[in-house]
Amino acid sequence: MTSRHRSPAARVIAAFNGAALLAVAVAPKAAAQSGLPRFQRGDCLMDGEWARDVRRECGWLIVPESRDRASANTVRLAVEIFRAKEPSGAPPLVLLHGGPGGPGGIQTYSAGVARSPVPRHREVVIYDQRGAGFSEPKLCPAYEKVADSAYNLREGAEKERKLSEARRACVAELDAKGIDRLAYNTEASVADLIDLRRTLGYVSWDIRGLSYGARLAQEAMVRDGQAIRAVVLSSPKARSFSIQSEQPLSTQRAFERLFAACTLQPSCREAFPAVDRDFNAVYADVTKSPLPVPIPLPDGRSDTVWLDGDRLVSRIRERMGTSAGLGRVPLLLHELRAGDRSRAAREIVGDDSVPGFLANRALRELVNC
Repeated sequence: MTSRHRSPAARVIAAFNGAALLAVAVAPKAAAQSGLPRFQRGDCLMDGEWARDVRRECGWLIVPESRDRASANTVRLAVEIFRAKEPSGAPPLVLLHGGPGGPGGIQTYSAGVARSPVPRHREVVIYDQRGAGFSEPKLCPAYEKVADSAYNLREGAEKERKLSEARRACVAELDAKGIDRLAYNTEASVADLIDLRRTLGYVSWDIRGLSYGARLAQEAMVRDGQAIRAVVLSSPKARSFSIQSEQPLSTQRAFERLFAACTLQPSCREAFPAVDRDFNAVYADVTKSPLPVPIPLPDGRSDTVWLDGDRLVSRIRERMGTSAGLGRVPLLLHELRAGDRSRAAREIVGDDSVPGFLANRALRELVNC
């Protein structure tokens, strides 16, 4: 399918996912650093009432930054282990957070695991993947701030210009600090996972992976399968293709199925007889003239974000994850075209000026690149 014949949804998603930091050649494999990997005990990084009745051990998994190129650099992965009070003999369970990037596993899972019955009878391991959460080094925090502000700009061209400038500055910052950009990828993260199991002394364990974590789990099944008893893949990303290359077409098909489903349902068809045309008209309108949407901030102030074609498509994609959110899409599109546009725009944008999945953009773009 040529760019000219793609739907607006496909063109926007293709542009949205077109960002990549760089592509460089792979250097020869280097000798392993002595004394690595190793586990270094440390303070737990999350605490609260939920932590009172659990047995925890926290620290850092120290691994080489690069296992393929000569370097003295190391990466510190934040690790939290919930020790079983009444061990049943079941293998440990490791939780793999999504992303790549985001807040990491410790912030995402710690309180929930502590409140659950799981760690009473088996050990549970949580850690932050390289470049995510509490793990070190941090990758381009300045890029994160610039990208947050750029995401809310009204003009698409200005947004892309600022993001491009921020990416170049991020690359320069990583190079100046001697950080190996090729060392932050799926292959390296799976090697970290295997090192974590071995360093903690586990012969085998169970894995539960969410989204990108499920992608890591699949790779671990290939590379360390003899040490994995069971795997749960939640909202998995497949190994066999690139989501960046498949997303435009999958988005187009999802929108087409949504429109067709409305047409087949009598009540939806009667209320919204032209939902596909509503979407195309709204997309063209907000791409040309984005709608301002006020967002209340925790400190009492407000921010303004702009509902443009890019955000319209991405937010509807998010709604497709739940039946309740999906069922309101025809109504919201109709309201944006010929009703209470401000209210509909506010509901589509939601409460956050920047989607949470955009956290740790530098890591996300390095992995995707």
